Amino acid sequence: MRYYEYRAKGHHIGSGGVESARKNVVQMRQKRPGMRWSAEGSQKVLNLRTYVLNGKWDEFWRNRNERANSGAGRQTKSLMAA
Repeated sequence: MRYYEYRAKGHHIGSGGVESARKNVVQMRQKRPGMRWSAEGSQKVLNLRTYVLNGKWDEFWRNRNERANSGAGRQTKSLMAA
C-alpha cells in the first residue's frame, strides 16, 4: 500500500478507528449485564444501529412502511442487510 498517499489525502491507515467503532456499536450495546442475544437478533439490532449512526433511520422506516403497505411480504429484508 502507498501509505504516504493515503495520509496526504487525510485517510486513516490504522485500525484504531475501526476498533473503537466496534467497541461502541457492538460491545457497549450488546454486552451489558444480563443481556442474552441470538445471532439473528444480534445482527438485526446491529443493522438498526448502523442505520441510526449513518443518519438513515427515517429512510429505513419510510421504505419499510412503503413495503408493508404494498403487501411486499411479512419479513423486512432491510433488517437483514445494513
